Amino acid sequence: MNSGEGKRDFLVLEFAHSERLYVGDDRSHLIQKLRSADRQLSSLRAKAGKWSQPYCVEVLPNAYEWPGIEAFPRLPRESTPEVMAEWRRACAIYEKNLHANESYRLAAKDYFDLQSREPQPLLNWWVYRAMALRVGQNVSANAHDRDDHLLLIKQYVLRHERNVEKMRREVEALENCGSLEGAVREPIPEHVRVFVWRRDEGQCVRCGSRERLEFDHIIPVVAGGSSTERNIQLLCESCNRSKSATV
Repeated sequence: MNSGEGKRDFLVLEFAHSERLYVGDDRSHLIQKLRSADRQLSSLRAKAGKWSQPYCVEVLPNAYEWPGIEAFPRLPRESTPEVMAEWRRACAIYEKNLHANESYRLAAKDYFDLQSREPQPLLNWWVYRAMALRVGQNVSANAHDRDDHLLLIKQYVLRHERNVEKMRREVEALENCGSLEGAVREPIPEHVRVFVWRRDEGQCVRCGSRERLEFDHIIPVVAGGSSTERNIQLLCESCNRSKSATV
């Protein structure tokens, strides 16, 4: 249903055997209510929408008939603006009461902690470490195959996290380098240079070379290192370059 060009009021849930159900676009996280034992959800898309829309799903059992809270309101047969507005208000009240319920909050926390350790089923998908995903083939009933399937999920998510962390560190390094462009590094004080030269006996502290020596910051300036005797050492050009490549 559309209430205007390009505006989506409902998401279309397509089930096997060409069955379709609708859920409000602004309450698409209530999708779990529409799943039953004899219906298998095959796809979710925005009606008349060009792009896939993000949505949330309540994953806990009985989330829409939680003990102590009235059942989630059914989608009305009439679709007049007044009726739909009232239905949306009722949905919002149910959601507010559900998330304020102490037993639900504790169960949700337990589930979140559980999915951070092991993949958990979510409709035809899986959720692991706050990422929802699925593998291209169905899970086999064979326990060994199922274990392999879950290993694939773990491998994908953990690799993704590692790659994201690597990119984050690289971006931080590039930003730090950019902030130093045009800045003049303070020279190492003369008395520090004399002290370090005498302490390190005028040779590279790594290989003992006395050729092409340089004063090196043990903790780089970009990482907050200072130009004091404790943070300066003598390195030959070769050892200094190899150190820089591994920092």
